[in-house]
Amino acid sequence: MNTSPPQKQHTEKFDLEALGVSKNYGKVTALSNASIQASFGEIHALLGENGAGKSTMCKIISGSVSPDSGRVLLDGEEIHLGSVGNAMRHGIGTVFQELSLLPDLSVAENMFVGVDAPRNRFGLLDRRLARSRTEAIFGELGIDDVDPRATAGSLPLAQQQVVEIAKVFARKPRVLILDEATSTLLRQDVLWLFEKVRELRDAGTAVFLISHRLHEAFELADRITVFRNGENVKSGPVGEFTENSLVEAMLGRALIAEAERELPLPGKEVRLEVRDLNVRNRVRDVSFELRRGEVLGLAGLQGQGQSALLQALYGWVDFDGEVILDGKPVKLRSPRDAERAGIALVPEDRRTQGLALTMSIRDNLTLPTLSRYLGFGHLISPARETAAAAEMAQRLQVKAASLEEDVSSLSGGNQQKVLMGKVLSLRSDLLLFADVTRGVDVGTKAEMFELVRRLVEEGTSVIFYSSDATELVHMCHRVAVMFDNTIALMLEREEISERNIVQASVSGRVGQGAVA
Repeated sequence: MNTSPPQKQHTEKFDLEALGVSKNYGKVTALSNASIQASFGEIHALLGENGAGKSTMCKIISGSVSPDSGRVLLDGEEIHLGSVGNAMRHGIGTVFQELSLLPDLSVAENMFVGVDAPRNRFGLLDRRLARSRTEAIFGELGIDDVDPRATAGSLPLAQQQVVEIAKVFARKPRVLILDEATSTLLRQDVLWLFEKVRELRDAGTAVFLISHRLHEAFELADRITVFRNGENVKSGPVGEFTENSLVEAMLGRALIAEAERELPLPGKEVRLEVRDLNVRNRVRDVSFELRRGEVLGLAGLQGQGQSALLQALYGWVDFDGEVILDGKPVKLRSPRDAERAGIALVPEDRRTQGLALTMSIRDNLTLPTLSRYLGFGHLISPARETAAAAEMAQRLQVKAASLEEDVSSLSGGNQQKVLMGKVLSLRSDLLLFADVTRGVDVGTKAEMFELVRRLVEEGTSVIFYSSDATELVHMCHRVAVMFDNTIALMLEREEISERNIVQASVSGRVGQGAVA
């Protein structure tokens, strides 16, 4: 249901237009004669599957990508951008899907990268003035939980995204592009962002919103355009759409309700037992059991220890406590120890923790298992390696013209599929998933759900951390809710509901009568 405030009525006169835009990456067509229009004082949602062309269109409007053909018009005049800086000079600001902060610089220093920065008499960045200006910007935007002096790389992903947003908002753009800007944000940050976006809209800014969360489009947008296979296939006021009609337009078919299909029951055999696990300043006194063929959800507000717990079980961080696999204690001092024990992790940030972006799809899929493809003279057999990569890419339906494409050229959802394939190639029977569906479309989420179904049917055990309570309701046999860096509550199947997950996440308990 659309619960957004009354929206402005718009005529068919548009202030920004991208017309007849085409863009190819080698043999892959990203856009084919696609068009989109927006008016100042309007929020326009761009929806579609991963790889549908949404981000490419926004990159062209933002100046970071040049089209093969087509025009971009602003105020009725054709503009030639060529760079993000030139687009900003035209008043076009973009919050990109992938973080661009320099991790070793402070938040304040990042705020002035690529723009006119305050400088001292030696021509160097005046750090004190940069901090004071950043504090003023944060104050104006209502950001009170990010320290301008902190190193950007030390911040949680959600706070890094807030900094990216603030950096663009500070330039007061006439056209604002938000490319999956909410995918890493906490709920309170999403509410903050929506408030600021509405303020910009009411002040006359044209806003493009890309999101895979359909409810965000209904809550925030005035108009919706749906992209499919590089073309815009449907456009109109938000009131003309329902969730079902949106999904059908995005996929070209009705979505099979995979979430309504029950997971197979887990076995009785305990695969993993964790006793009194502690990670310094991040996790305390965590104990639980995981059965063979079970999906155990991890819930809680960001920063309550979910990521650190998964990293500990993968041997990525030091911890105290006992981990028992199949009845035998194991030492997990490194990822190699974990993988030898049959444990594999799909990390939270695919770009910095999971993929080699400048390497090919094939190389990424086979990198952890190269020893399997040794041939004569202990040399890698290209044919065997390519066959294995092709089989995995087909299994996960990775959309690409060739396995030799760089992973960086793929859409976010297809990059996530490659990361999943890389981990699944290890053939581990205990999988740790860290927010694996963040930033992927509804079709890909359904595919991942079906993949988990098949895995647990084969006896694989899964720990599934997600920031989306709805996913946890449909994907898990039990849900462990973390609060104050420990497991505060274990919800059994009949107790799992969005209400209970959210309530336990913010309070560490479920109130009397709240179980639904």
